[in-house]
Amino acid sequence: MIDQRKKEIIHSNWNRKILLIYIKNGFKNISKSKGKTVFFVIFLVALFFIAACLLLLAPKPNTIFPNLNGFLESLIIVAVFALAIFLSLLLVFVMGVPPHAKQMSDNFKRAGLVNHTGEAPLLLSRTNSSENERLNIYEFHMLGIPFSLWQDSIEELESALNLKIDRFEEGKNSRTVLMYAVNGNYKLPDRINWDDKFLDIKSFKLVFGESLTNRITVDLAKIPHILIGGSTGSGKSVLLKLLL
Repeated sequence: MIDQRKKEIIHSNWNRKILLIYIKNGFKNISKSKGKTVFFVIFLVALFFIAACLLLLAPKPNTIFPNLNGFLESLIIVAVFALAIFLSLLLVFVMGVPPHAKQMSDNFKRAGLVNHTGEAPLLLSRTNSSENERLNIYEFHMLGIPFSLWQDSIEELESALNLKIDRFEEGKNSRTVLMYAVNGNYKLPDRINWDDKFLDIKSFKLVFGESLTNRITVDLAKIPHILIGGSTGSGKSVLLKLLL
C-alpha cells in the first residue's frame, strides 16, 4: 500500500515528466508540419529580435558601485534571453498538447481506468485513419495500466468518452497503447443502396455491408464458400444477384 507522502512524490515526478513528454511531442509536431515549422521559426526570430531591441534600448545600469554595473548588465542580458527561451519552450509545450487532453484524462478517471496511484492515461496524439475518415486513432501513455485492463474496460470507456471503440493495439513500445474509435454520436444508416463501385474487377472481394470502421468484405480467393442466411424477404436472393 502506497502512503500519501509517497503518492505526492510520485505525482510531483510525473508532473515534471508530463512537461518533458509534451515538449518532446511539440517538437515532433513542429517537425512534421511545414506550416508549424514556418510559424515556429518566425516566432523565434521575432522573439529574439524583440529581446535584442529591449537590450539595446534599455538604460545602462548606473550604481554608486562602478564594478557592479558590468555584473548587472550581464544579469539583465541573461534574464532577457532566459525569458525568450522560456517563452519558446512554452509555445512548444502548447503545440505538443493534443486538444481535449485534460478532459479525456478526467473521463478516464470517471471510467475507473487509473493506475495504483490514481493517475489516468495521458493522451499523446489524435490522428485520423487513412483507411476511414470516421475512424480516429488515439495514442496514450499507459502509466503502468496493463493492456488487458484496457480491453476489459471498453464498455466503461465508451460511456465515459462518448466514443464507439473498435479496438486497442499495443503502441510502438510497452508504454503506449493505440485506441481506434469513432464519435459516439455516429450511427450507421439503416439502408445502404447498392453501387457498382462495391465490385472490384481486379480482385475476388465481395462487399456485404459496412461497419463503424470499414466495409465488411469476403475474399473468395481465401474463402471460396459462403453461407447466406436470413428470413423470408430479407434479401438473400437480391444480394446474390447483385454480387454475381
